Amino acid sequence: MTHTALVNGLKNSESFSKIAMMSPGFDFYKILDNGSSAFTQEFLDGLFGDRETHLNSINHPETAILASKNEGKEIPEMFICCGQEDELVYDNDVDFINILKENNIPVEFIEESGGHDVLFWDKMMDNMFSFLAK
Repeated sequence: MTHTALVNGLKNSESFSKIAMMSPGFDFYKILDNGSSAFTQEFLDGLFGDRETHLNSINHPETAILASKNEGKEIPEMFICCGQEDELVYDNDVDFINILKENNIPVEFIEESGGHDVLFWDKMMDNMFSFLAK
């Protein structure tokens, strides 16, 4: 889960200088609210407790990124890519990118035609590895 890459990268920023995410799901409850059948409420509650608990947890990406910023912690450089036809996470990813921009947190974001599939991710591999090699 790229969600976990972000949360762990922030928690352990002294060990990670970069975080790369391909079509990440940042807020699974919002994905569920948008009609996705990828998760059930019971499944998410089993993972996170419940929506409110997760939202206020350091394991929620938005909460984690803002806590890191407010604590003055070094935020690893981030790469995020998502296909514009990715019905599962595209809107969720754009919302998260906007949160980063509103908080002046730099991110390399690539959005191109594609879905939530290996065809899109394969197309993004060179971009991701170039980012990691910088």
